[in-house]
Amino acid sequence: MLGLALHRLARPEPAEDAFKQALRLRPDYAEAHNNLANLYLDQNRLEPAEQAARAAIALLPGFAVAHYNLGLACLRLGRLDCALDSFQNALRLNPDYADAWFNLGGVQARLGNPAEAAAAYRHAVALKPAHAEAWYKLGNACLDQGRLDEALSACRKAVALRPDEYACTSLGHALFRLRRLDEALSAYRQALALKPELAALHANIGLVLACLGRNDESMHSFDTSLGLDPDSAGAHSARLYSMLYLPDLPSAESLAAHRRFAARCEAPLRPQWRAHANPRDPGRRLKVGYVSADFLWHSVAYFIEPVLARHDRAEVEIHCYHTSPGRDEVTDRIAAHADHWIACAGLDPGQLAGRIRADGIDILVDLAGHTSGNRLMAFARRPAPVQVTYLGYPATTGLDAMDYRLCTLDTDPPGQEAFHSEALYRLPRTLWCYRPFAERPAGDRATGQPGITFGSMNSYSKISPGTLDLWMEILHAVPGSRLVMTSVPEGSVRESIARRCAGHGIAPERVIMHDRLDYIDYWQLLRRIDIALDPFPYSGTTTTCETLWMGVPVVTLCGATSVARSSHALLKAVGIEDLAAADTEEYLRIAVTLARDPGRLARLHGELPRRFDASPLRDERGLARDLESAYRDMWRRWCARPETAA
Repeated sequence: MLGLALHRLARPEPAEDAFKQALRLRPDYAEAHNNLANLYLDQNRLEPAEQAARAAIALLPGFAVAHYNLGLACLRLGRLDCALDSFQNALRLNPDYADAWFNLGGVQARLGNPAEAAAAYRHAVALKPAHAEAWYKLGNACLDQGRLDEALSACRKAVALRPDEYACTSLGHALFRLRRLDEALSAYRQALALKPELAALHANIGLVLACLGRNDESMHSFDTSLGLDPDSAGAHSARLYSMLYLPDLPSAESLAAHRRFAARCEAPLRPQWRAHANPRDPGRRLKVGYVSADFLWHSVAYFIEPVLARHDRAEVEIHCYHTSPGRDEVTDRIAAHADHWIACAGLDPGQLAGRIRADGIDILVDLAGHTSGNRLMAFARRPAPVQVTYLGYPATTGLDAMDYRLCTLDTDPPGQEAFHSEALYRLPRTLWCYRPFAERPAGDRATGQPGITFGSMNSYSKISPGTLDLWMEILHAVPGSRLVMTSVPEGSVRESIARRCAGHGIAPERVIMHDRLDYIDYWQLLRRIDIALDPFPYSGTTTTCETLWMGVPVVTLCGATSVARSSHALLKAVGIEDLAAADTEEYLRIAVTLARDPGRLARLHGELPRRFDASPLRDERGLARDLESAYRDMWRRWCARPETAA
């Protein structure tokens, strides 16, 4: 009792002496061992805390609090399996132990099990409704499952109970995922007012501002974030990805920014690079690892699923490293194509790199670049002898550890090598093969109101002010026409577009705005569009494929770099390269001329689905063979290098 009193008076040394004196008098005193465990946990002396808790359990196996304390010690030591068992033991002994449910949720979250984490947090808040931290962590677990409405409700309860920076940040995350961007910005700024030195908050605000099209403010927020934490790989990636949306960004400036990321985040890891022990047999079956957070209902899945399905298993052994806690029916399909499916959301970059090296991967393929959920910091540790970036990011990663970037002559013409840290490896025909998630909707194209309907199904963040101004000119030049836009968030963005339309003398009813649509409504809307307009400088890829597949021609502006050339490459693949403009004047002319040529427009609507299906964009086996040939060539080159090279 003296030890307990001293502990509560924040006098740890005499408290420890008292507990130890109690144990000298009575060595089998389980409660005294557990009190020592509590004291050591408060001092963050984790190894002694673990030993004391184990001693208490050995004397009194039914001691729920001792199991709980063992769980806390193991959790902080990173021994997640032991922590999981300990919290579960505590709950078997005391099912109403709210704090044990709460910490069990934390373990499940770190293990990458969001459904189990959410279930544990629900128990915690049912037992302790005023537990604000449990509420916002429930919100985070629901976000990982895609249960957005429940996430928002949980985060709002957390903020009502305790509006600290953590609860406000989680509320911002939920609102951001729900596309309520103005509210998300407000929540993040509320958190920032409480903790202005928190670098991650500035980065979150930068992301929201980028989605709102406020690019200058976005860059300022990212710069502030990196000023506070210059080693944050996540903030670097968010800034680099957002830079791709900037109009008139010089390629040299983009490369320099990517290389600054590598200098800050990759260079400190280079002394840890080790030579690889992979057998140097140039003809053997290759272990190919694909790393992505997007093995689910995501644009990347449209293109990677057919590759995985058509890989020649005699040539490659497929390892898929799924780095997201999310899972859906698309995940299940993709997992079925893999020889080895590794759910690794709970692994940090070092652990993931260690797993990849232990698996003996020969060719490691990044499918994200600097997009959300990327694992470039695992690649920066060089766990595989050949590392390749593909599909998810239309620019360099900046990493020395990334050997190749896959592209084509159409996406990256000669001269683009100067703006990459990787060697450009050009596939012979196409970079993409598109496999829709459903059959093409049957029936004729919808005939709506008279006049031409132009459409943009792309994310609003791709639509630069220059793009919108050009589209207003097209509407002026085609009387009676209208523009349909999707993925336009409600609130300040729509108000800004309305003001821009008014400034161009365009009646508001001629521009119809939708936010993201569900699958059925999206396809129904596509059937009512006559001509799709591609944004610039960030061109469409998945959206362009969907649009062409549905028989809708796309007008694009072909730029100099990959980010501005994907639609051009896709139009070329289906034989309508003449709809790709070299400048804005030609873009205007092409769109207006096509709108005034109903005969050609009708032919394109009828022919494009067949052209698309007959093009390389649907040749799944062909692209799989091209990739395998590329991997084999890369592998042979590595085999020919000195064995001491990392």
